Amino acid sequence: MYEDMHEALKEKAHREDIFMYEIVDAALRAYGINPDEAGAENNENDSRSE
Repeated sequence: MYEDMHEALKEKAHREDIFMYEIVDAALRAYGINPDEAGAENNENDSRSE
């Protein structure tokens, strides 16, 4: 199932010419979760960390 979901996200991102994380962020926000506040600061797994 996870591979199917990943492939579907990749296809949607390619079709809409956006990044996959943008789709995930929008979905989280639709459920009332702010992805910008998730996790600890300077999380090594966070691609936005420096």
